[in-house]
Amino acid sequence: MVSHIKLENQQKYKNHACLSCITGLYGCRWKRYRQSTEPTTMVEVAFFIILIIAFMLMAILFYFWFVAGNDANDINWYLWTDLHSWFNWYLLLFTLTTLVFSYISFLIIFGIFHIFLGQQVHLHVIHKILVIATIVGAVAAIIIITTIWQDEWQLLYKSLQISAPILQLVTVVLLTLLTWPFAKLFFKSSPGFQILQLTIYLVVLIFIYLSPLLIHNPCFISSDELPIRPRILAHRGLQQLAPENTRVAFEQALKYNVFGLESDVSISWDGVPFLMHDSNLARTTNVKEMFPSREWELASTFNISDLKELDAGSWFIERDPFRTVKSIPDDIKNTFPNQKILKYEELLNIAMMNNKSVLFDIRQPPSYHPYYSTWLELVVNTTLKSGIKQDQVWWLPETNRSWVEEQAPGFIQTLEGAKYSIEEMQEKNLSQVNAAFYEIEDEQIRSFKNASINSSVYVVNKWWLFSVYWCVGAHSVTSGSPQLLQDVSSPAWYLDPSIYLIIWTVVDGVSILCVLIIFVIQRLQNPSRIADQETVSINMQRKRYNSGRTPDDVNPLYDLQGNSAAANGTTIPAPLAATAAADGDQSILVENQVVEQGAYNEVKLQM
Repeated sequence: MVSHIKLENQQKYKNHACLSCITGLYGCRWKRYRQSTEPTTMVEVAFFIILIIAFMLMAILFYFWFVAGNDANDINWYLWTDLHSWFNWYLLLFTLTTLVFSYISFLIIFGIFHIFLGQQVHLHVIHKILVIATIVGAVAAIIIITTIWQDEWQLLYKSLQISAPILQLVTVVLLTLLTWPFAKLFFKSSPGFQILQLTIYLVVLIFIYLSPLLIHNPCFISSDELPIRPRILAHRGLQQLAPENTRVAFEQALKYNVFGLESDVSISWDGVPFLMHDSNLARTTNVKEMFPSREWELASTFNISDLKELDAGSWFIERDPFRTVKSIPDDIKNTFPNQKILKYEELLNIAMMNNKSVLFDIRQPPSYHPYYSTWLELVVNTTLKSGIKQDQVWWLPETNRSWVEEQAPGFIQTLEGAKYSIEEMQEKNLSQVNAAFYEIEDEQIRSFKNASINSSVYVVNKWWLFSVYWCVGAHSVTSGSPQLLQDVSSPAWYLDPSIYLIIWTVVDGVSILCVLIIFVIQRLQNPSRIADQETVSINMQRKRYNSGRTPDDVNPLYDLQGNSAAANGTTIPAPLAATAAADGDQSILVENQVVEQGAYNEVKLQM
């Protein structure tokens, strides 16, 4: 048997590539002799817990930005209004979050491998600084998001409605697998720390097991109860594949069998309703080139002749706001530079010729506008003169609604936002609700449906969100991506509640059984906190022989050259061996013969 000093000198020639890679990337312990199987210190345990907290925060942010892809354009537009400079901020934020989340995830994985391989967990100081910086940055990001885009958290909740059951099952499987390294760490820890470990582990495990009790999933329904597929209204036309509110956008949307066309109406200075979402023309036209001094002026301060001079399509190719330009056929893309701002009556003609409904917001002109007092009459008269069927017009404005009903009794009076009760809506003759996903609850949609009031939800660009409102029973959704939703023939998934109950019970039951078996196996493999030969400690011997002890101070279990008594086959008196053991030596006394821990099993067999 070699001495500990000899073992330490030899270890640098016994590198294990995989182990060195793990300990090197995690704690910068690339050399084999620097690695340790001694128990992890409390400081490192604390930092591992901090690492887990960082992982959880980044997981929340990663999932948030992933889900927020439904509203990516709205996020970019919001920052555009403040910065007056277009950039794909969503893509930047999502990419940064993904990189940081991946970094923290790798650290977590390496830490778990340390535990699994019986290595001392030691996080390098640079990693510690970056982990703390990650926590600070994540908390700051969550605060900013809550302050600026608080409504987006509702989107995350909506996504969990359909993903939570699947996430719960996956989490149960992962926790079951992680029980193996956890149990190994548990039986090697001190009794006091074991209580804390077991408490935290059981709380997390029980919460995950019972989390389905907190899940409200509209897709827990049988096939007979599944509502009809929601109709789709094209949001500003085919918004993701053509410049918004242009003729080509609406014409391309018609190819995907949409139910209706949605847009935004403003009033020009000379009294012509036209289509424009923003209050100014800077984002979607070349107004900066044509009228440099008027770039940020209100769109309603322009005459229709000036508006018609502007290029309303080239910006889409230049900025590629949805990263879809490469997928657009050249013959369609080449028409974009020729697109002009549409008059409202042109939209009505497109809808009328294709038998489509229209839904639109109207931006009231400023008080100094020539048509400030008559803007409503102007839009109503334009609509009636177009010849479109009145039941194809979803009327949103609250202003003088009773007068509008007198002039056009066939308009479908639609409430913007779910702000009235069913009784109030029936009293006001409102037969439809148009609301953002954060303005209306699932139960309200069902209640409205039972009262023969249709609900339309916006903006729904992802298939999973479309699936949620399909299961809830929404009448229609407004979407900028009809091309993605047209082939969705059923919700992402739906399941009879009784079948899910069986799946939930079986998976949790099998997990509990596996956890118990893992703990039993680990208990048998770790009957006591005796480590292997390397645990005996290269570090303890390093401390002993580097401490400057005199020969009289040397532990009698080792000679002056650092060779152990066990290696020499020396037998020493029991009291002396007991004294040495009390001094902290890691060797084991077997019938007054000192045996190193690595050879303990062999000696035990010989006995």
